[in-house]
Amino acid sequence: MNITELQKELDRCAKCGQCRSVCPVFLALKDETLVARGRMAIIQARSVALSLRGSPTGTTEAISNQTGLPRSSDVTSDSLAPMLTSGAPRIPSGHRDAMTQEADSSLYTKILHTCLMCRRCEENCPSLVETGAVFKSERRRIADEKGLPLLLRLGFIWVLPNRWIYNSVMRLTSLVSRLFSRSRAPVRHLPLYFANLFQRMPRLAPRSALEIYTRSTLHALRSTPVTIFLGCAANYIYPEIIEALTSILDQLKIPYVIPQEQVCCGMPALLSGDEQSADKLGRINQEIFKTETVITVCPTCNRMLAEEYELKGVRVMDAFEFLNEVSNFQLLTSNIQTRTAYHQPCHSAGTKAPEIIKAFLKASTDYQEIDDVCCGGGGLFTFKYPELSDMIGQRRMETLLLPETSNMKPVTFYVVTNCPGCMMQLEYLLSSGKQGIRVRHILNLITDAHKTGCPVPHTQE
Repeated sequence: MNITELQKELDRCAKCGQCRSVCPVFLALKDETLVARGRMAIIQARSVALSLRGSPTGTTEAISNQTGLPRSSDVTSDSLAPMLTSGAPRIPSGHRDAMTQEADSSLYTKILHTCLMCRRCEENCPSLVETGAVFKSERRRIADEKGLPLLLRLGFIWVLPNRWIYNSVMRLTSLVSRLFSRSRAPVRHLPLYFANLFQRMPRLAPRSALEIYTRSTLHALRSTPVTIFLGCAANYIYPEIIEALTSILDQLKIPYVIPQEQVCCGMPALLSGDEQSADKLGRINQEIFKTETVITVCPTCNRMLAEEYELKGVRVMDAFEFLNEVSNFQLLTSNIQTRTAYHQPCHSAGTKAPEIIKAFLKASTDYQEIDDVCCGGGGLFTFKYPELSDMIGQRRMETLLLPETSNMKPVTFYVVTNCPGCMMQLEYLLSSGKQGIRVRHILNLITDAHKTGCPVPHTQE
């Protein structure tokens, strides 16, 4: 996004505050600077401040005059709760400081990065402001000027594009996680990021999906109508999702290929501001897509492939949406004897998957409607801001009420989703909370029912 495009989006924001009603971060913290219109106002004011730097008019009064934002002399520099006046956010003095500093301002960086990038604000904006593009652009500029933390930079440049390195790092992470899971005490002595990583990451599967589905296990096919893009979480943590998908495809006699060369979709790098690494990962994946249709089991991967990749003549579809299209679930529907609710991933917006899944659950299970609430899981966000992630997740937990039962038998209630990332977060939140609630991917719900007549929860031995 160039300067002209950025300014166009900033000017388009009417500061109406509609984003406040849907932003998970704002609903958790009630902080005006951490909602879309507050961030947009700060980016706009800072843009003016930088353009006025070095000139006699480069003052807070000039910034206020050119942006239309009132000054705030009654808020302390460390305040994170600006007042509102006449519908426009009043920027605290501390945030005015962030506007006029270089891009390495920790406060300015935090304001930009404590956004889940769920884009609920964009989807509900009456002015059609492309907030996601604006925030990505600013994160890229910060990364270009300030640089990324060393470990992130190494991860994006060396680990994610190289599968054997990635496998080795994940095996090491799994080993260390198991050692620390035996005792919480050593975790306190680790750097915060690693402590959060080992506490929150679920146990990795003994074998990744790519190790299970090697070239030797794939039948030689002259034509491969669909390519399965795994995603990191399904590959390393939930390979049973891929097992379920391939089982259904086999039942429908639909040929598929799982390219061994595929790598991370690049979304973590893109949202961290490292567009160069994201583009590199994208090029690797695009070269291996040789079919007309690519199906995904993760809405985040789906959004990345559909919006950021330059795919010509290739459809990117959610796996469940694809299965509904090719079969209308004639071979899949059955009366699944369980109670369910659907957790809609934020990144599934814009696809037909949520409505298709809901219709299927209503027809096949004892379905309970729940509010559309973010779970607080957001890739690296979860590990960088664990307390905020938990606060957002708590709102999700409050909506999960066990259905009433007329008998004394225990009732297992399944929260069904189509996102491995949401599964990780929900399982973490439920591990110390409500009993009798389990999490399951929609594809596993189907195959479990065909095998046993009821779902089988994902377990970590």
